[in-house]
Amino acid sequence: GLIFGPGEPGWWDSERVSCPKVMRLTDDDWLMWYYGRDAEFDRQIQLPTGRVGLAKSRDGFNWERVRGPLTMGSVFEPHPDPARFDSGHVGCSDIHYRDGKYWMFYFGGDQSLLEIGEIRIKGFPMRPGVAVSGDGIHWTRLEGPHRGALLEPGAPGEFDAFMVAWPQVIPWDDGSWRMYYHGIDGMKYTVGWAESPDGLRWEKRGAIFGAGEPGSFDDRGVATRHIVKLGDKWTMFYEGCQDIGKGLQVNRQIGVAVSDDGVSW
Repeated sequence: GLIFGPGEPGWWDSERVSCPKVMRLTDDDWLMWYYGRDAEFDRQIQLPTGRVGLAKSRDGFNWERVRGPLTMGSVFEPHPDPARFDSGHVGCSDIHYRDGKYWMFYFGGDQSLLEIGEIRIKGFPMRPGVAVSGDGIHWTRLEGPHRGALLEPGAPGEFDAFMVAWPQVIPWDDGSWRMYYHGIDGMKYTVGWAESPDGLRWEKRGAIFGAGEPGSFDDRGVATRHIVKLGDKWTMFYEGCQDIGKGLQVNRQIGVAVSDDGVSW
């Protein structure tokens, strides 16, 4: 059933591809942004993130890469300024078309080394950012208040102390925007949310969905997710993280949750 694999040697995504975000413009015009990396990308950053690229399709099954203007054909990549929050690696997690522009909500990390217990990992903490484009290929970052990021990780001990990552943004009926993301406190994964009047200025609202009962498929928490309105309910398809006794390494399976208001699940 594979429809899209890693790129050929010389492409930015020749090692791996991940997290497709697909936009159907017409019946025969599909766009897919995704993140990945080549084999030479910083090996100390042990995630599938790296750079972002674009592919096009006429039917949603047969895809052709679009060669972007950046490194090895990518369309979005880490910022060259080491002081920025996204100078180490980036990954896209949500795309919107609004007011004649594509909006990419993404996340990234710098080149810092973070210690979580006995583990030392590079590219954390991760933070969310936003960029806009007229064609989906050439992107301009919109500067947030936290070294370019829209939000900061929480304080030590809080549910999002190590990252505010994989943002999904939903325009609300009252004109505001909601961002759903997940964080890590060092042991468990938890979904939180933030609110904005314009998609640029954000304020955290807290944790809303976390670990299930001990022994369940999501007993280590909830990570990536996709939230949609189905009828009069909000439905969250989510990645449940299950403890396998290997620290932050977990089994990942898909679950579903429902909500009347997008906050209580």
